[in-house]
Order: sequence, then C-alpha cells, then structure tokens
Amino acid sequence: MISSYQAYICSLPPQQESSCSSSATSRFYFNIVTKECTQFTYNGCSGNLNNFATLEQCNNFCLSAACAPGDVAYVNPNTRLPYECNAGISNSCPNSFMCTYDQLSERSVCCGASNMEYLKFQDVCPEGEKAYVNAVDMSVRECLINVDNSCPSNYLCRFNAQRSRYYCCASISGDLCPAGKALYKESSTKNPVRCIIKNNRNQCPSGFSCQSNLPGAFQGYCCSSNYLCPNKVDFYIEESTQMPRSCTPGVFITCPSGYSCQSTQNEFSIGYCCKGGAEPVSDGCPPNEYVYVKDNDIVMCDPFNSNDASCPTGYSCQWSLANQQYQCCGSTPVVFEKTIKKASLGCPSNQVAYKNSGSATPRTCTAAAQDCPIGYFCQFSSINSQFQCCGISGGCPNDQVAFIGINGEPELCNIGQSNCPEGYSCQRLHSGNQICCTDDASACRESQVKDGGTCVNKSPIGGNCKKEAQCPNGSICANSICSCPPGMTNVDGKCRQGCLSTQILVEDKCLNLVDPGEFCEIDAQCQGKSTCKAGICECQTGQRIVNSKCVGISSKLANECPIAGQVPYIEPETTRVRFCSPSKNTCPKGFNCQRSRTSQLNVCCGRPLVGSPDLQNSTDMCDKGTAYLIDGVPQECTRIRCPSAYEYDGCPIGSKALLFPSTGTPVQCSNMRTSSCPSGYECVRSIRSGVDQCCSVVQRTQIFHQNVAKNNKQIKSPCPSYQVQVKRFFNGQYITRCESSCPMKQIAINGICQNVQPAD
Repeated sequence: MISSYQAYICSLPPQQESSCSSSATSRFYFNIVTKECTQFTYNGCSGNLNNFATLEQCNNFCLSAACAPGDVAYVNPNTRLPYECNAGISNSCPNSFMCTYDQLSERSVCCGASNMEYLKFQDVCPEGEKAYVNAVDMSVRECLINVDNSCPSNYLCRFNAQRSRYYCCASISGDLCPAGKALYKESSTKNPVRCIIKNNRNQCPSGFSCQSNLPGAFQGYCCSSNYLCPNKVDFYIEESTQMPRSCTPGVFITCPSGYSCQSTQNEFSIGYCCKGGAEPVSDGCPPNEYVYVKDNDIVMCDPFNSNDASCPTGYSCQWSLANQQYQCCGSTPVVFEKTIKKASLGCPSNQVAYKNSGSATPRTCTAAAQDCPIGYFCQFSSINSQFQCCGISGGCPNDQVAFIGINGEPELCNIGQSNCPEGYSCQRLHSGNQICCTDDASACRESQVKDGGTCVNKSPIGGNCKKEAQCPNGSICANSICSCPPGMTNVDGKCRQGCLSTQILVEDKCLNLVDPGEFCEIDAQCQGKSTCKAGICECQTGQRIVNSKCVGISSKLANECPIAGQVPYIEPETTRVRFCSPSKNTCPKGFNCQRSRTSQLNVCCGRPLVGSPDLQNSTDMCDKGTAYLIDGVPQECTRIRCPSAYEYDGCPIGSKALLFPSTGTPVQCSNMRTSSCPSGYECVRSIRSGVDQCCSVVQRTQIFHQNVAKNNKQIKSPCPSYQVQVKRFFNGQYITRCESSCPMKQIAINGICQNVQPAD
C-alpha cells in the first residue's frame, strides 16, 4: 500500500501520450520494478505526474518519497543517492535525521531537512530549525510574513537577515509549543492554529494563547495557557481528536498504561492523563488506598456529619490509626503540583485575591484606575459582584504574586541578576524554578512606593516631594521638588543626559544641528529653513543657499550680475540660476559668463527680455526642450545605459531595500513603531516615492573612494556621468559621495567638486 502522495506519483506507469509537437523529448520516470529513475520518450501532451525533466529531479523527488512534506532523504554528495540506514541501530543517521522505511524502494533512508553543504538551503533558518525543502529541485520555500498560509501548517515564516528573505522554518525536534503545553488543533482538519505573538486580538480559543518554543519568533501557535501535567511531563494525545485526554481525579477513568490522572490546578475538577505513575501518599489510609491532600495538608473529615463534603468523589471518610483522625482516603492516586495555594476569594480561575490589611476580604478597585498593588489587576468577580484586585501566584512564597510575561506565564529569571521588572525580585520556588515575584513593596498601590516600611505617593518630575524615593529613578528631591540632576534634562518624565547648544535631542539621542547642504537624519536638524531630503538638508524649490540660509531666488537676482541692468539666466524648469564655466560657451544666446559678487560663482548674465524681468526663456543649447544641467553646465550624452550598480530602489546611497520575494516591491513600514522592520533594517522615507520603507542599516562611512592616478595623472571621478563627486564633513570625518550637483562656492572639474578660487 502506497502511504504518501510522493510515493503515489512515483508508482504511476510512464505515459508517452499523443504527439502535439514536431519533435518528442526525453524525460525521466521512476521505474517501480527496477527501483530507479529511467529515461523514456515523451510526445509532449498530457501524461501523468511521474514525468521529470532531468534525472536529478526524478531522483530528488522519488528517492525522498518516504519523508514527510518539507523533508528530504540524506544524500551522499558523491553518488547523489540516499544513504541506507538501520532503524534498529542508534545513530545510523546524522543528527536531526530519522531512519524511515521507504515502501517505494523497499529500504530505509534518513529523512530530515537540516543544513547540508551541497544543497541550496544552508543556514537559511535559525539554529535548531529546519527549512521546508522542495524535493524536486532541492530549493527552500520562501514566504510572506503578512500573508496567511504562505507556509505549511507546522512551519513558521522566519526572516533571514543575511539573505534579506523570509523562509518557511520549523523546529527540528517537531515541538510547536513549549514543553508541557498542549497544541490546539482544529477539530475538522486536525491542523494546528497559527497566530501572531504580541497581538491583542483573540486569535486562540479559551484556555489557549499564542506561544512558540522558538526564540524571537514573530508567529506562533495556539498552545494551552497552563501546563497540563506536573513537572511538565508528557501527556497522552487522543488519536481521534489529536488533543490531550482529560480525566477527573478521584473518578474511575482509565488512562493508558504508563499514564495516570494528574492535575496542576488548584481546583480538582479536571485533570489529564500524564506520563508516569503518580507519587501517592498513603499516610494512614488502608492498604492500596491513598490520602487526599489539598494545599499540602491532609484533608480531614467528619463521618457523623451528613452535611460534611470534605471528601471528593472517589474518596471516603476513614479513621487513620497512624494519625488518630478521620481523613479522606481513596483508591485513585492523584498528584498535585506542590505550590502554596492562596485564597481566590472570588477571583477568576487560577488567580488569587489581594486581601485588605488585617482582614480576609479582597481589596476592591475601580476599573482602569490602576489602584491595585504591583502584580495585581482589577478583575470583575462574578461571585462577589464587584471589581477586586487579583493576581497569579505562580508558586511565589508567602503572599507574593508572579510577574506574567508576554507568553502568559510567570517570567523566569536567575537569582543574582537584575532581570526582573521594578517592584519584583527573583525568587526560588519549591519546585526549584526561579521566577520574578513581587517584593516587599508590593503591599503598596501602583501609584505608591514603600519607603522605610511606609507607603508614600509617587511624584513626577516637577511634582512635590518629601523623600527622594517618591521621585522617578535618576531624579532627585531638591527643595521639595522632584528634579533632574545638573547636566540632565527631563525627557518624557525621565532624566536624560542633556545635549549641547548645537544639538537637538531626538529619541534619547543628540543630533547635530546642520546647515543647508550637510548630512541629516530628520527635518529638525536642518537650519536656515531647509528640510531633510535623502539624507541632505536641502532648500525648497525656488530657493537657494545664501550665507547658510535658504532664500528665494527673486530676492537676490538684482545683485547676482556685476554689470548694472543685467540679470542672471533662470532655468525655466527649475527656476534656478544657471552657472557656467569661462572656458566653455554654455550660456544661451544673449547671455555671457560673468563672476557673481554675491555667490562668488560664475553665472550666465544678460539683458532682461521685455515682459520677462526675472525668468528668461531664451534659446538654449537644445533645439527643442531644455538641456540636462549639472552645476549649470549642459551635459554631453551617450547611448550607454547606466551601470547596474546604480539601480534606484528608493533607499539612501549604500543602503538596500527589503523587497517582497514574489513581487519585488519594497516592504513598507511605519516610523511610529520601532519593530516594523526586521533586524538589520530601519524604517526610512523613500527618496523615490516618499513612502516609508525598510532599508538596510549601513555605517555612514566613505561610500565612494577616489581613484587617484599615480605619476601626477589626472584624477578621475568614480561617479556616473550624470552625477558629481562631493566631499562633505560628517560625524567627525570627511566622506565622499555622488550627488546631482556641487554645493555652493564649488564647481565640477572632471566630475569632482572643487572650491572656486577667488579672483585676484
């Protein structure tokens, strides 16, 4: 019997079919008799799927027929044939591969998909994960992070920073949830339910949350919110539902051999078939019976009181000679996690109430008022019909509660390392685990802090204070006011290191204020009414730089030309002054090259035409249209296309755009969210479309190097013919880059911008 889709295809007989072309072609099919791929003549029309273009494709597909989808057989790189293995011998396959019997070839092969040197998918997935491999051409499947079902159900779409691509990856161990958690599967398809981690939407059913056993994963699966079995042991999976088998402790429900009904919950109404026998405690009960323990104490009972319901179903009240008391005994052993239970007092399941000081009543609260102590949340109690402060114990000692992480579980920690949030400390549980539990200050409200055993109100920077403990971290209480120390400033309620007078603070970083024409990151850096465009402070259209400021062209036209009554030539397309070179006749008719006293540059000057006092529409170098200019000089052209190294993808020079693999279009992002781009990329404004997109992070070092000829030969610009090389001072060093024109007081000589020497 053929058990897989690949094996079914490879067992089909070859079909030459009818001829629909002038010539037949040679193809390959898997011969189920000889157990190898064989050549046959294909006439070109119809046929079945047992039809491959090359011998290699046929071998790749059919020799991996025993493997699960996405896995391939481990192949000898010399023979390109699968290794044979023996399932009865351990380590007969490499790490991460499993010996699997192949019904098609009637031999056992090693199946898996970890990195193999000769394949095309080496190192595309993080360590401990495997890629989904197309068995035909041995390529890995790429995916789109924002498209559902772009990966198979048990694979996640993972980003590879080195390749700037997303790939379908899965855990080599096959586990989709953290150890001890149950995977939720749809009842109809039995497929796991994928979800987005850190998404506030309800993506999973009740009792399940979005989690992953892979570090740094963006996607995950719906896994049980709580551990099903004590000590995270394995649980039994029903074959029909593919879900854990539940049971009721104390009731006669048989778990499979090697499993017992156990529970981790404080309430004993439900349990699961967990691997291993229970660790029962007789402690005075008759032979083959076990004592009922609750909250680490033996439950006593009164057989003469008809209203006594201390013993659950399956247990009876019996006299213990050893303990000299009546206690609950039963034949079904039940194991409970050894945690100290705190009173729920009406809080939702698995939560404990915060009790008012000196009483056993829960503290009431107001929804959205944040008036519960640290570690507690304002929850509605259907039992008490009120809002009250509830928290999750997590096994913390005394009356402390645990810090709950983004996965819905208590946050793990290491004692001695300060990796717990403020108000929490790392403590060891009875089980040996270390989690973040509230410290002694947790008795105070969220708006308070404990100082010397007394809760005092917190105060913001600028607010009144009596003690420094009331002020935010890093601030001081001076003259009864919370303020920042000298040399620091208040930034969003926190004291930050101050910036120099020539700098501006942006997102906790001091950025230099720069003049027009210099490098920038945001508009706030640019001075002189300029704005940051493509990493350079530039003036608006119709303006130019004068004395480090952007001024309108018309305001200075009268002073540009040295001869009275003459005005500079203005480009009709850009409304900018045309600059020129005295050695070349690049001015239009009626204009000649003159030295400007204002800008100290050579400009085209001439008599204004009637009706056009500012803009001259004179005949240009071109018969029709306007010449393409750089620094006011018309550029010669050729039929040679631009080099491929200068493709225009919208990112700054030296940076590469993150593209969707299917469409080749840039991945858009949002500057409002810091994690909208993957690691190694940043969200920047496209210099092509003006839309925010993900661009690779590059060090702003020298982008283009000068090619200086030896033996006093002429220096040649490395820039393309339509750009000039500009030298700028940035971040404490000089760098060179290609731009469309030279800065003010510079002209292009052999494609390199150089300072203009003042006339004698």
